[in-house]
Amino acid sequence: MKKLFSDNIRGRPLLKLTLLFTGSMTVLAAAGITAAIPEIQNFFSNHENAALYSKLILTVPAFFIAILSPFAGQLIDRFGRKKLLMASLFIYALAGTSGLYLCNIYLLLLGRALLGVGVAGIMTVNTTLIGDYFQ
Repeated sequence: MKKLFSDNIRGRPLLKLTLLFTGSMTVLAAAGITAAIPEIQNFFSNHENAALYSKLILTVPAFFIAILSPFAGQLIDRFGRKKLLMASLFIYALAGTSGLYLCNIYLLLLGRALLGVGVAGIMTVNTTLIGDYFQ
């Protein structure tokens, strides 16, 4: 029978939970806002492009994830997995909560772009760690 785990991960439940939760965070970046898009559009209805900008709130993070993920791989090699993961988690937390304290559609889009930056780092580190610890 082939081993699934390398010897580095056996007996390390926190590492396994970290990989599980960071993998889930990337999906939650889009899923958490999807239901609020109509309300965001209503809130900014006085803006002439409210429909477009409210839809961009959902798609901007994906654009930044796609553009920045290859560079995140280079940053992993340069600074290490843990440092990039911690920085990406900080960016994710800051940008993910930006909707609580920002009331400008352009700043919300900027916050969502930063969320994409955080997700790109988290996703890339998570995939790298899975490759490191699992066979």
